[in-house]
Amino acid sequence: MPLHFKSTFTRSRTVLGIICLFCLSVLFHLPVLTIFSIGWREDPNTNSSRPVLVASARQSMVKINDLLNRNTLPCILFITMIACVALLCFKLFEASKFRSLPIRNAKALGEATASTKGSDDNGRLSPKDVHVVQSVVLVCSIFIVAQLPALLYSTVRVVNPDFDHGGRLVRLFGIFANVSLTFSLLNATLNICVYYNYNSRYRSVFRSFLNLKD
Repeated sequence: MPLHFKSTFTRSRTVLGIICLFCLSVLFHLPVLTIFSIGWREDPNTNSSRPVLVASARQSMVKINDLLNRNTLPCILFITMIACVALLCFKLFEASKFRSLPIRNAKALGEATASTKGSDDNGRLSPKDVHVVQSVVLVCSIFIVAQLPALLYSTVRVVNPDFDHGGRLVRLFGIFANVSLTFSLLNATLNICVYYNYNSRYRSVFRSFLNLKD
């Protein structure tokens, strides 16, 4: 699919996918949103009241949210992404081996020959195809590494109640939370570098924003 990105991930499919992901996110967090209601808090100094959010059954809902949205779903998606990256690398390796073989029977391998369009004279992947696959694998690998701290500290948070806000290990919890946030920010930053290095169109637009000449 990365080698046929434009035909696989069209603009309409991308917009539809984003909308579906947004709806799923709201649906999975809906139980958490239902525990909040609007209440009134009196201020004795000003003798006035102001609206505030009041939560009911907060502790039980926090545990449900942690199990569902911070552990179960992230683990499933994490394993799925690792499997996809491994499969992509395997398919790339297999394609490289196949394209390096001499084609003796053009009629029998006509379809295979057509699929090698864009490769060089030796039957290997073209530099453009290699760059596409490398960029996809690199972006996914960076994301996997960046999300690993969040996955670990969310799992430990469920197993050990002291590893949380107000627990005995609150300082250690704060350190891991900040490390997780730092890795997430690094993920977004490194993505810019990957796109800049592998995508000429992205690089051109990015440089135009900075008023830099090629």
